[in-house]
Amino acid sequence: MREQALELLSVPPPGIAAVSRAEQRTLRDLLRKATADLPPLR
Repeated sequence: MREQALELLSVPPPGIAAVSRAEQRTLRDLLRKATADLPPLR
């Protein structure tokens, strides 16, 4: 399931163009923080 989610997330959705670069960086940082404790992918 995690692999499927990562595959879907590897291509940004069309609406990402409406999000500023600063917002994209904030989202990236939040996602990294939220997943920091997860085990690495195999």
